[in-house]
Amino acid sequence: MSEFYSSPNSKEKKIINKQSIIHFIIGLVICMVIFYPFFSENLIYSHDDFAFHRNRLESYFDSVHHGNFFPKVFPNMANGYGYAADLFYPSILMLPYVVLRTVGLSFIQSYYGYMFIIAVSTYVVSYFSIRTIFKDNSIAFLFSVFYTTSTYRLLDQFLRGALGETLAFIFLPLVFLGLVQVFFEDKNKWITLAVSIALLIHSHMITSLIVTISIGLFFIHQFFSKKITTKIFMNFIKAIGLSFLLCLYIFLPIIEQNSKIVFIYIKNRTIWPTGLNYSFNELISNSFGNYSGNWENLKPGLGIVLILFIIIGLVYFSRSSKEMKFFYLLGILFAIIATNIFPWILFKRSYLAFIQFPWRILSIATFFLSLSLSFFIRDLNLKTLKWQIPVVVTIISLSFTLNTLNNFEANQIPNITNKSYSTFAPQAIGGGREYLPIDTDFEAIYENKENEITQPYGVMVREIKKDFNSFYYTTNVEPDLATITLPKIAYVGYDVLIDGIPTESLRKDGLLTFHIEKGFHNVKVTYAGTFLQKSSLTISLFAWLGLLALTVKRHVNILKDILPARF
Repeated sequence: MSEFYSSPNSKEKKIINKQSIIHFIIGLVICMVIFYPFFSENLIYSHDDFAFHRNRLESYFDSVHHGNFFPKVFPNMANGYGYAADLFYPSILMLPYVVLRTVGLSFIQSYYGYMFIIAVSTYVVSYFSIRTIFKDNSIAFLFSVFYTTSTYRLLDQFLRGALGETLAFIFLPLVFLGLVQVFFEDKNKWITLAVSIALLIHSHMITSLIVTISIGLFFIHQFFSKKITTKIFMNFIKAIGLSFLLCLYIFLPIIEQNSKIVFIYIKNRTIWPTGLNYSFNELISNSFGNYSGNWENLKPGLGIVLILFIIIGLVYFSRSSKEMKFFYLLGILFAIIATNIFPWILFKRSYLAFIQFPWRILSIATFFLSLSLSFFIRDLNLKTLKWQIPVVVTIISLSFTLNTLNNFEANQIPNITNKSYSTFAPQAIGGGREYLPIDTDFEAIYENKENEITQPYGVMVREIKKDFNSFYYTTNVEPDLATITLPKIAYVGYDVLIDGIPTESLRKDGLLTFHIEKGFHNVKVTYAGTFLQKSSLTISLFAWLGLLALTVKRHVNILKDILPARF
């Protein structure tokens, strides 16, 4: 693959820099056009995962304002029972939303503003990642346009409200850049791969799993093809090691929780019917339809642009460049694997079932097909259409977003406004309820909207104060010994103090329980986290800070080299 790219000379670099500014402005305009139908609405339609992510966004906003950037458990989620969304689904990449809320924007404005930032970030990162690899501004420009406006990405962002998967689109090109640098460049570059994988893990665990499996298979192929030198192997191991350190505060707490609690996402893992039944025929028809459907009739696909390219590209395949052929075949492969042509039924209850819907692999297919299409246009020498093509693609994408809005209205999908958002679906924790202990009665959580405490016989418990993730109660216990169960999901990490004395916390039906003696008592319950959570976070923070220091030092040295000596 090293023959796919070359280095530009100094004159080309100046042209590239000028073109990059123009391309960035065009990308910004494209994102604004696509978002306009939603910006013009002063409401958000709730569909699929939106309610869950709304609760995550607002919970993290509240957490940061209480000085906690890594809360693990959001105390207000699940009707106040507390849900470990942050523990299993890191929230740090939601900071832009927090900033928008902090400066005074409304929920609707902040949400759409955050979605716009994600779209622009996807365009910018994909542009510079591909330009760094191929040293070709035109290829980078075309790819970033096709990739950012791709139908599957828009479906994730606008219809499914799949925040994590939408974020993952930002980092897929960066992972690709990291892989190229490790496996095909004769340089000691491995940090890009480490950081990109870490950021992908921070954005979406399921996409990270798909990418990790893909990288593993690629490594095995390279190994048996005898293309893995000692240097490549060591750089790859360094990248994986650093990535693990950067995500240590994610991995170790998850392992700790799973060692003591059986969760729904482990016990009841399965590939959902909408994934098992996704056929190649649906892929083709959905892609041509330019229509999103709704959750009951979701229509994931590649979109008109990429599906037409698959057909046209096949006709011109023999006359195309190595780059176009290579990425074309990879895109086709991943598209086929996303359908039931691949025997997913064999893995219905396996650990591969964590992906839930195999059509999620369309994100990888979209990446490679967008790249192949960019080379295809270059191969046909369609330079006169360089500007017309993005216009056509943008119009098609705008049509998709308008169709999505029309679909919401036609199907009377519930919507929320700045007045109703705070009370909208506070119980929402995701359709799969993945991070609940297996023995938790979700129906009881759903019905207990006021977070009322069950009063045992002869015991009176009253909540008197709440301070973010600390809860204060008074109790009057008549029996010599009683057991109190609070409306809190019993994740590992809760501290219970009775009259200031630490008391062992227990679990009953997935809820926080403790024993208490006769008399009047003051009880304080806090999700303080565990030693493993705190120590692993410290290590990860030092790893990130070390990377930041190295980056700053590197750029300072570059400035010293390029600035005149008198400065």
